[in-house]
Amino acid sequence: DGQLSHRAEKCMWSVAYLDGVNPSFVISKGIYHRIKLEAWNFRDGKLAKQWAYDTDPSGVATNYTGSGYHNFIVGDVDGDGKDEIMYGSMGVDENGKGLYSTGFGHGDAQHLADINPDIKGLEHFACLEGANGSTIPGLSLRNASSGAIQWKLNADGDIGRCMTADIDETSKGYEMWGSEGSGIYSSTGKLIST
Repeated sequence: DGQLSHRAEKCMWSVAYLDGVNPSFVISKGIYHRIKLEAWNFRDGKLAKQWAYDTDPSGVATNYTGSGYHNFIVGDVDGDGKDEIMYGSMGVDENGKGLYSTGFGHGDAQHLADINPDIKGLEHFACLEGANGSTIPGLSLRNASSGAIQWKLNADGDIGRCMTADIDETSKGYEMWGSEGSGIYSSTGKLIST
């Protein structure tokens, strides 16, 4: 089962400025099924838990269950000066409450940046492991703050890798591509190269 080995026991951590000023230690456990996050502060020589988040409160699955990736990204996605956590197909606010879940489930690679400069704020670009050609895309670009899908590429199978970077000076913003091999897309999802 997917919870065996590192999939359930793997711990990942990062530093986040959850209050916008002081660093906090954020640690995660779980990827494919139940996911738990905790934020800890070290202030005045004392370590204290700030909050705990669980995708399956009391062991009951939610829309956030199974949304984890093999990494998470810290960044201020809503412009309030405080860091949020982008954990694959879901976002967690600086207060330890769920922001949203796309419902797309697990994937491997994800990127957080101002991919489309014509839209205010940051975007989240990712590939999905369970792409089914309709309800779960192979690649998706979303508004990092709200989770609203800005563009998606329907594909089938395990799309294990994707990348976004500004590699074409004739196309505004970043370009996007994935291991499904269909080509390179603009920041608005227009195919610009095969």
